[in-house]
Amino acid sequence: MIIYTGAGWLVPLVWILGMAISSEYAPLIAHQYPILSEILSSSPSRYFIFSAIFSSFILFIFGNVLNWRKEPIPINLAGKEVTLAKPHTCYLLPIEYWAFVIPITTGFFYFTYPFLNPFINKLSEAIQ
Repeated sequence: MIIYTGAGWLVPLVWILGMAISSEYAPLIAHQYPILSEILSSSPSRYFIFSAIFSSFILFIFGNVLNWRKEPIPINLAGKEVTLAKPHTCYLLPIEYWAFVIPITTGFFYFTYPFLNPFINKLSEAIQ
């Protein structure tokens, strides 16, 4: 179950859309800069890291635009207190913080996969 408030449900959508756009344009951008092209072309999975960082940047801007007002504003209307500007969150984290969580977890799995792969293969063989 996804716990979100406001437009927090857009976090996965914006990240996947950013990944799709940046993975299409990453090779075009990389070929314009020789140093970036050399780094990215040495391993195709590095395009995924580049796309994750780029889409996180988009997510950070998106989160800051939505959560530009940090403090909720209480308003008293006809004896009822109404709170405006609740933060937009997904899994209880504001949207702009997901821009740091996503590249950290992507990098973690990118660098630990070679070490975890033998264990995953043995586990899948044991299950079959």
